[in-house]
Amino acid sequence: MEDVSELYIVETAYGKVSGKAENSAYSWLGIPFAKPPIGGLRWRAPVDPEPWSGTYQATQMPKVCSQYLDYGDNPGFSGTEDCLYLNVYKPINNEQKLPVYFWIYGGGNTAGAAREYDGATIAKKLNAVVVITQYRVGWLGFFNHPALRLGEMTDEDASGNYALLDLIKALQWVQDNIAAFGGDPYVVTVAGESAGAFNVAALLAAAAVKEGNLFHRAIYMSGMPRELSRPLADGDKKGQILVDYFLSNNLEIKNLATLQEIRNYLYSLDEQTLASAFPPDAYFGVLAEDGAVIKKNVRQQFEEGSYHKVPIMIGATRDEYALFACEQKPYLDLYNAARKKIKESEMQITEEQKSDYAILVRIMSRFWRAYSVDELTGLFARHQSGVYGYTFAWDGDDGSLFQFVYGAPHFSEIPFFHGHPDNSETFSFGFSEANLPGRKALSEAIVSYEKEFIRTGDPGNGWQNELPVKWQPWTMGKKSAERISLDADASNAELSLQSDSFTVEQVVSEINSIDDPRMKALIQQIILGWGAKIQCLQ
Repeated sequence: MEDVSELYIVETAYGKVSGKAENSAYSWLGIPFAKPPIGGLRWRAPVDPEPWSGTYQATQMPKVCSQYLDYGDNPGFSGTEDCLYLNVYKPINNEQKLPVYFWIYGGGNTAGAAREYDGATIAKKLNAVVVITQYRVGWLGFFNHPALRLGEMTDEDASGNYALLDLIKALQWVQDNIAAFGGDPYVVTVAGESAGAFNVAALLAAAAVKEGNLFHRAIYMSGMPRELSRPLADGDKKGQILVDYFLSNNLEIKNLATLQEIRNYLYSLDEQTLASAFPPDAYFGVLAEDGAVIKKNVRQQFEEGSYHKVPIMIGATRDEYALFACEQKPYLDLYNAARKKIKESEMQITEEQKSDYAILVRIMSRFWRAYSVDELTGLFARHQSGVYGYTFAWDGDDGSLFQFVYGAPHFSEIPFFHGHPDNSETFSFGFSEANLPGRKALSEAIVSYEKEFIRTGDPGNGWQNELPVKWQPWTMGKKSAERISLDADASNAELSLQSDSFTVEQVVSEINSIDDPRMKALIQQIILGWGAKIQCLQ
C-alpha cells in the first residue's frame, strides 16, 4: 500500500487530529467533542472542548463511560467520567461527501462503549464515513433532582437529560467537522440498537435536532420496550429514590436537611459509587420532559406528528426476549448448554419447563415487538412516507439447541447489519462452518439495503438494484406486505415480504388468557419491571 501517512491529519474546528490506516480504512480514535464532564461539569450539558495547539494523536480507543455491569462473564465497575470522545472511520479512497453513519451503542442506558464496534468494517462495507460516539450512562447520564437545579445554569443543564445532550453535542460536532473527514453533513444517518434505538427515538423528539436538522435518516433496531419519556416530577421522584438509598446506607449523612447539603453530597460521590447504585424501583435511563431538551412527551410527539420526520428503517429480531429468558431460573441449563458450557446430556430440565420456556419467549418477544416497534412504526407511517419495517429471523442450524434456546434473539442482528457475520463473539456458539455461506449472503443483502438507504432514504432493491426483493414501505391500512423478513438458510439469503404485525392490545389479550397463574404472573412482572405503561393487564 502506498504511504498515506499525510492523509491521517485532519483539521477540525478545535485543532488538528492525526489518525491511522488499517483494515482498509482510516480511523481517528478518541476525538474529544466536549470538555470532560467532571467536577462542576458533572450533571451539566456538555460544552465545547478547549482548542489545542499542535496535533492531537487520535490513535487510541477512549476509555468507557463510568458503568457497572451486573451481568455477563466479567461483571463489575469500569470506566471514567472523562469519556466524551468519538471515533471516526473512512474507507481508504479519495471520495468526498460520503454519507455519514452515526452509530449509538446499546446497553440499557447503563452500559456500552464505542470500542465494542468495528467501525472500520462498517465504513468499508457501506463506503461511508462512520462516527461512533460515547455518551454518559446510568445516573451520570440520566438524573433529575431539585438539588441539581440550584444556582445559575442553562435550561439544558437543569434538564437531567445529559446522555441525550451528549448525543446532540456529537451530532453538532458532525455538522461542523465531518466534511474534513470526507463526510457529507447533509446526509447523516443515526442508527442504534436496543438502548441505542431508544436514543434514536429520543433524538427524533429532541428540540435541538428539529431546530438544527442534525440528521436525515434513521435506523431503529430492537428498541427497548419501556416508556420513552416521563414528566419531570416523576424523574425527580426517581432521583429521590437514589438519594434515599444513599441516606439509608450511610449513617454519616442522615442529617442532610437542605437541598444544598444534598447537592454537595452528590457531587462528593466518586464515579464508581454512583455507577454501582441500583436501588429498587429507581428505573433510570428514561428521559425527562423538561420543557427544553424534551418539550413534550416523546410518544405524544409521535402520535401527533410533531417529531423530526426522516426516512426510517425500524424493526426487531423475531425472538427478542430469548437472550434474557435463558438466563432465568429454571432455564439456566438451556443457557449453559446452548453456549456449550455443559453437554446437552447434562441438562437437568423437564419437557414441561422447555414448553414453558418456549411460551415465555414467544409471548414476551411479541410484546417487545408490539410495544416498541410495530406501534411506533404505525405512528410514523401515519405522518410520513419512507417508513421501512423489518424482522430479523436468522436462527442458526435447523434442529440445533441454539435454534430452540435463542432463535433470532436480541442483539443478534448487529454483526449482520455491520457486515461481519463471520466474526461475532456474542453468538459465535451459534455459528458453524455449515451456516457460514448463508450468514455471509444475508449480511451482504442487508448491507446492500443499508448502503442504498443511507444515500437515498429508500432501501429499494438494494445498492444499484442488485437484490431480487424490493423492500416496500409500511403503508397505513394496507393489508399486503408491510415489512421485510431477513433470513437465510445454510447457503443463501432468504428475503421475503410479510404482512404480520402485533398490537399491544392483542398481546395483552393473549397474556390475560394464559391459564397457568404462575406463568401469567411472571410475564406481568417482567412487563411492569420494564416500565412499560400497560393498563389492561389482569
